[in-house]
Amino acid sequence: ASLGSEKITRSLTRHFEVTLAEAEKLKRSPAAARNLRKWNEATQPVFEDIEQEIVRSLGMFTNACPKARVERILAVGGGFRTHGLLRYLYLGR
Repeated sequence: ASLGSEKITRSLTRHFEVTLAEAEKLKRSPAAARNLRKWNEATQPVFEDIEQEIVRSLGMFTNACPKARVERILAVGGGFRTHGLLRYLYLGR
């Protein structure tokens, strides 16, 4: 299963029963949703999946390269423009 932008869009599409284009707009502007709680319910599980994947990847890297030091992580891809995702990854819920 894919993670990131596509999964967030699909979740918003299901929760709000909107088109993909409308879900793309909601992804970047939750205020347009008119129901922030519903928006959070749609995005939170995906944010958690992304976080878990990052933690797994870092764990695998640490096991493969125990002497290496991770100094920064670069977030790339359109999914990281989703409102609140970077804040969630940085601060948690």
